[in-house]
Parts: sequence; C-alpha cells; structure tokens
Amino acid sequence: MTDRVLVLVVGAGRSGTSSLAGVLSHLGFHVPPPVVSADPSNPRGHFEPQWVVDFHQRILAASGYVFADGDPLASSRVLQTARRGDYQAELHDWLDAVSASETRLVVKDPRTVWVASLWAEVAAEMGLRVCYVTMLRHPAEVVSSHSRHYTPGREGSERLRAETALLAGWINLNLVAEEATRMGQRHSIMYADLLSDWRRELAPLQECCDLQLDLNGADAARVDEFVDPELRRVRRTWDGNRIPLALRNIASALWIDLEMYARGKVEQSEYIASVDRHRVNFRNLYTASDMIVRDRTRRAAQAERRVGYKEALADAAKALNLLR
Repeated sequence: MTDRVLVLVVGAGRSGTSSLAGVLSHLGFHVPPPVVSADPSNPRGHFEPQWVVDFHQRILAASGYVFADGDPLASSRVLQTARRGDYQAELHDWLDAVSASETRLVVKDPRTVWVASLWAEVAAEMGLRVCYVTMLRHPAEVVSSHSRHYTPGREGSERLRAETALLAGWINLNLVAEEATRMGQRHSIMYADLLSDWRRELAPLQECCDLQLDLNGADAARVDEFVDPELRRVRRTWDGNRIPLALRNIASALWIDLEMYARGKVEQSEYIASVDRHRVNFRNLYTASDMIVRDRTRRAAQAERRVGYKEALADAAKALNLLR
C-alpha cells in the first residue's frame, strides 16, 4: 500500500470539518497554501486550500448549482459539467504540484462531495491513496449555526425559507457524501465526539484509513490547545423551528443512521440499505414540492425576466445618451 495519502475531509458546512482538518494539520498533515483566512465564523481557521474552494466554486457556477444545493439531481449534473471541461487536467496539475514534496495531504472543502470521483481518479493516476472522512453534526445545530453566522437578521418567512433550504441541503449533501465514498476507505466522526475526546475519535480513523498518527507526542499537545469544546456554540434542538415536518422527519431519520454508523452500531450493508430508503423519500418529497409550487415558480421567473428586460432597456438608454 502506498505511503502517499490524501485525506479528503467532507460533510455539510458547520459540521466540524475545519476542526478535523485543523487537528490533522497539527498532527503533521500538509494543508496546501494559501489557505482561507480565519474569520468570526471559524476563529481558529478554516484549514481550506483557497485553490480548492475556487476550483469547486467555478464548477458549481458553471453547472448552475450552489454550495449546499438541495436538488437530488445536483450531484450527477455537477459531475457532468466537471467532466466536460478541463477541470480534471487542472486538478491533476495542482495536485501534482502540492504533492511533489509532501506525502501526507489533507484537503477540506464540503464542496468536494460533488466531484469526489474526479478527485479519486486523479489521485489514483498519481499514486495517492484517498481516505474520506465525513464530519457529522445534528441537522438542527447545522441550520442554527449557519443562520447565526451567515444569514443574521433574517426573520419571519424569509428566515423560514432560508432554513428550509439549508435543511434540504444538509440532507442532500450527506446523501451525496455517503454514496460518493462507498467504494473507498472512509470513516465518519461526530463533531461533538471530536471536541470531547479527539484521541478516542482518531484512533479508529488511524486504523480504518491506515494513517500514522502520533496521538500522544509533542504534536498532540498542540492539538490539545487547538481543540476547544466551547467551539460548539449551538446545541441540538428543533424547539421553535417551523421547518416543514416532512423534511425534518427525513433529516431526523437520516441522522439516526449516520450516528449509528459513525459509532459502529450498524452493519454497512444494513446502513446503506436504510440510507437508500431515505434517498428515495427525499427525492419524492423534493419532486412533489417542486410540482406543487410550479405555478409560483413560473410567475417568479417571469417577473424576474421582466425586471431584467427593464434593466437592459435602461442600460441601453444610458449607452445611447453617452454616444450622443
């Protein structure tokens, strides 16, 4: 087995992906610079290579989807877009450069799941072994944390719409991550468990993905300083949340399976079968919802086109005035 390894940290945003990437960085894994700067949402750092974030954002923009898209068709269509362009060659060139002198890489970006097979293919070409680590956090905490840091000030129906879309995105991202990582070495870690006892949580990761981690040396002391249970500032609860019950029920059922799998309490075959049932239920709900609001969506699109047409006329008029 090759000693060159690429750890891909995935999971929905606000699920502790930055914390795990930070832990692995302090334990000697290389995060290719430049990295996304720390900010109030992640005061200890994102540990995200800026190139990777930009790369994934370009693919998503070209395919017409967003970071945490709830559309069950997003995964296949984003991947189709990636395969039509020069993205695979770009990824190969970047990965070749950053792995030239480093044998242990960690790349964290929740968007990775949309093109996980692209990463796997390029890594295989280069002799890099891929290990997927999915970070998990209760959906109620993810939605609340995202609202607090990225959409503050929204209230009423505006906030409800945003949180409903966030929960749909959480479901879809976790379904995509589960399916995309089935054929490789993979491991799941609960965010709360990582913060409470990171050594206990990384021991099975070390075994599952055949990683050499010094959990008690000098580097481990740096991790002790880095990991702070107070980083989990939002606790799980659906209290007062008005997200449609049908969507919450799917999220809750999926969460139970994700949690059981992460803690080794369910066989993989049983886990996959159950997750696939949630996949069907979510797809059916999404499709039915789309059909129900089709007329409203059509009217909104028409109104947007009218506004765009008026703006185009105004711009043309300004241009004509400049020519006179």
